[in-house]
Amino acid sequence: MAIALKAKCSVKDFGNPARQAALIPEGSKDKRKLGRIFGVANGVKQGTDQTGRPYLGLRGSFEAVPENKELETVQAGVCYLPPGIAEMVIVQVQNIPEGQAPSVGFAFDIYIKHADNAIGYEYETVPVIENAATDPLAGLRAQIEQVVNAPAVEDKSKAKK
Repeated sequence: MAIALKAKCSVKDFGNPARQAALIPEGSKDKRKLGRIFGVANGVKQGTDQTGRPYLGLRGSFEAVPENKELETVQAGVCYLPPGIAEMVIVQVQNIPEGQAPSVGFAFDIYIKHADNAIGYEYETVPVIENAATDPLAGLRAQIEQVVNAPAVEDKSKAKK
């Protein structure tokens, strides 16, 4: 599996969506898995596209793993999720209490299916894990608490001579 380090990852890393949708029989309610996107978001990227429309992305550490094994896995510091699910994760990131440095972890399987819209398809996003605000130091903090609160161990280096 080849891994490419890129500036951003998105569903476009799974190949041409129109071609993928065309592989599903016309009129079928079936869906086709494109891949999985997962990561840890700790900020929001704001910008404006070429037409002047604003857009939002996620900042953090992300990976996009295509179902098609001929395509490369992409790791990136910015992630663009499909509309709808993107806003849900962005709201979680924006609602992190001020002064804290936690992040929001997520993992989604991304599917494509036919739709009655201008482009003829839509994405379906299925959570692999429960999205939740995560504190990157929580595990370390718990380990420290275990050590600090552990029963004292007798120091045998000071044994009587």
